[in-house]
Amino acid sequence: MATLDKVFKDASVKKLFKDLLILAQYVGRRQGNEAVLKEQVRQSFKANMHEVDDEKILQQKEA
Repeated sequence: MATLDKVFKDASVKKLFKDLLILAQYVGRRQGNEAVLKEQVRQSFKANMHEVDDEKILQQKEA
């Protein structure tokens, strides 16, 4: 579990967004809801795109 914490802390938000979109695409193609999953990822990031507090950003990355 400690390695996952390190990954989230070290990963940039941009890389995390890209990786989550790829994961949503992969899972969505298998389940038939690719567009819905990708839109959920986009909405989540858009809702928090103006956050500047490092602590809150870290909490959101972990979520």
